[in-house]
Amino acid sequence: MQRILVFCSIILILNACKKEQTTDLNRPTGAELAVTWEVVINEATPGFQAKFTIANQSQDTFPSKNWAIYFNQLGGSPMADSSAQAIITHITGDYYQMRPTERFNSIAPGESITFSVPYQGSLRKISFAPKGMYIVFENADGGEQAPEMLSNITILPLPNEDQISVNGNAIPLAQWYYEQNAATTTLPDGQFPKIIPSPVSIKTGSQTLIINNSWAIAYTNELKNEVDYLVNIIESILGSKLKTTTNNTSAAKERILLKINPQIEKAEGYTLTANAANGIIIEGKDAAGVFYGIQSLLSWLPPDAFKGNQNNLTINEVQIEDAPRFGYRGLYLDASRNFHSKTSILKILDLLSFYKINKLNLLVGNDEGWRLEIPTLPELTQVGARRGHTRTEEDKLYPFYGSGPFDDEKVSYGTGYYTKADFIEILQKAKSRHIEVILEFDTPGHSRAAIKAMQARYNRLIKEGKKEEAEAYLLHDPDDASKYNSAQNYKDNVMCICKEAPYRFWETVINEVQAMYKEAGVTLHTIHVGGDEVPNGSWEQSPICNDFKSKNPQYKTIEDLQHYFLRRVNAMLLERGLNTGGWEEIALKKEGNRYVPNPEFADKKLQAYVWISAWDSDGLAHRMANAGFPVIVCNTPNLYFDLAYNPDAQEPGLTWGGLVGNRQPFALTPENLFTSESFFNPPANTGKLELLTATGLQHILGIQAQLWSETIRGQEALEYMMLPKLLGLAERAWSQQPAWAQISDPTQRKASLDKAYNVFLNTAGQRDLPRLDHLFGAWNYRIAPPGAIIINNQLQANTEFPGFQIRYTMDGSEPNMNSTLYKNPVQVNGIIKLKVFDTRGRSSRTMTVDAGELAQ
Repeated sequence: MQRILVFCSIILILNACKKEQTTDLNRPTGAELAVTWEVVINEATPGFQAKFTIANQSQDTFPSKNWAIYFNQLGGSPMADSSAQAIITHITGDYYQMRPTERFNSIAPGESITFSVPYQGSLRKISFAPKGMYIVFENADGGEQAPEMLSNITILPLPNEDQISVNGNAIPLAQWYYEQNAATTTLPDGQFPKIIPSPVSIKTGSQTLIINNSWAIAYTNELKNEVDYLVNIIESILGSKLKTTTNNTSAAKERILLKINPQIEKAEGYTLTANAANGIIIEGKDAAGVFYGIQSLLSWLPPDAFKGNQNNLTINEVQIEDAPRFGYRGLYLDASRNFHSKTSILKILDLLSFYKINKLNLLVGNDEGWRLEIPTLPELTQVGARRGHTRTEEDKLYPFYGSGPFDDEKVSYGTGYYTKADFIEILQKAKSRHIEVILEFDTPGHSRAAIKAMQARYNRLIKEGKKEEAEAYLLHDPDDASKYNSAQNYKDNVMCICKEAPYRFWETVINEVQAMYKEAGVTLHTIHVGGDEVPNGSWEQSPICNDFKSKNPQYKTIEDLQHYFLRRVNAMLLERGLNTGGWEEIALKKEGNRYVPNPEFADKKLQAYVWISAWDSDGLAHRMANAGFPVIVCNTPNLYFDLAYNPDAQEPGLTWGGLVGNRQPFALTPENLFTSESFFNPPANTGKLELLTATGLQHILGIQAQLWSETIRGQEALEYMMLPKLLGLAERAWSQQPAWAQISDPTQRKASLDKAYNVFLNTAGQRDLPRLDHLFGAWNYRIAPPGAIIINNQLQANTEFPGFQIRYTMDGSEPNMNSTLYKNPVQVNGIIKLKVFDTRGRSSRTMTVDAGELAQ
């Protein structure tokens, strides 16, 4: 009994100690603090003003010192205020620390304190507000206690965010949305195509085919992958597998025949014939062509077929001839700023292949994260793939982009990586979907994660007495005193390219990546080396680089050193038969104040991904293609999907490069980027700018949309920013140049574009988005808020996509699927709330109109 009592006493003491360590009984926990952030003045000059309110919801006093609050913020930069109760200090990147000053008073239980913070610039989006806020209490000696999340955070609406300013005039949001949707009309079935992207030729017949589980699929052996894909899709619809046979000579009516036809002119091209006499025949120039014919067949099915449990499928007769406009049809996905899991990537591969997009450009090495296991260099993922609270970054990176203090992949989108096995699985699925995965490791700038990881490796080996081995992969010059600030506000993100370590590093990475592709049974063609945004001032005060330049006087400038780096990395890739991809900077040199294509690299298999391809850049994509470089058009104001859909303050996303909604990808004109419609106006001197030559056009490999993830945390947010924009990308990448793009007169071109876009919205709204409610596990695509206006006491409302339902209430409640369905203008009074709903019952944000205020 005595031993039992002693044991119980020990347990009680341990529990008490544990509670004392994690929850100081003399102060609140992070969960007992409520923080409110509000913009009170929102002007660019001298800057906007925000205020923090900290409320103590505990029974203990919140102390006046010995604590720090950490957070991330993209919008604005806090300015010092000598009279402030708290000082906000920029640590690096988007990472800030708030500490109390001597003026900060303790907060009694149930009380709160409010203080103002001045910022530079103005705030355009609520998504730029503080994120990932947590608190660290400190002991009297400065030692830190465990970080605690501040989970009770309120971000108040921006001033006047219920309005949008257009030419200096404030327009209520509901009315603005209404005006944006005003040109959209609902078309009856038969007046819009059923397939996105649009085929080259499509003809329909008068009869129907009924597909059921008595049908069979005939194929040739080289199409085993394609038949397996089709069998699985049909099984998800009908509930049973169709029989398969390699006897493809049968003329049975109830069969789907898959075959290669070398007579089809273009790679990835196909024909699809469905008629009552011969069943369904899909012929492709190659296996990819057959695969894309299958996708068109699936698009031809009724959208609700993908709900599953269908007894049969009824389709109209059809004859399609089709081939892609561009061989490169890509999506760029940033997995570094915030991580996207293997599961997410595998799902996205299905979506891309359905819309005939054949490249996934995956960013796995950047400032904020290294996301691919390289077994020879384990610190790359042990350190570079983890983010959390740290003072030294010896074992993890700072918690950028709202990733919080805990380096647990289950709770932080800043932590995570693809193991070798994960990546091989991704490669194999991509191959089965006819998608090439192109990895990007951004260097020599944007390399902070790799630099910090290799510093950790150095520290480990130095402790083990292995100095030479430690220095082999040390990527920076420890004595470099250069002053620079990168585009993302880092002062330590550039490799020291004047030493051998970065080239040894690159060689190791290339070799291991190539081995992974080989093990997956996939041919590696291209590695994207980034090469962009090396900040001014880099290497200027590096003793190693200054010694290198003294011994190699031909290298004088930052640009010279960048070219030296590129030559060496490009040579490594060429030796292995690989292409070098990179942002346009890799293929440019400076002449005066203007960047021009660098002829030195024109024949070095450099693929230039050109994102600055309009605005005042003198038609850079055109000039590079004309100079002989293979160009992928990545036009920011049309193809940066991380940019917000529109000016609505509640719409998440960035704004630095404009705004990209669903229309901008559709309105891209790759053959003449100056006629592409965007939120930017084309340069006034368009007639003087260099246009594509006939030869230059042959060097446009294709187009790629970019999805950077600074503001994207999690699968739902990723899908929201990607869809429905991806449909416009698919249309413009695959389908032939539209007639409207060939009209020279701007007014006539816009009128023709408006008409074509209305047709596109009908296909998307009445077919594709309802299909995406079920396809591949369903998608969290963005549902735009409804437009609404009151005219003569009548509510008039509309949607961005025809086919979606608007439901409304007049009693102050939130609309749901049981609320009144809007069909036609209706008499209303008081406050009306409206939402748009999809077929699953998911809804848009609520729009509110006041019948008194908006009456006209």
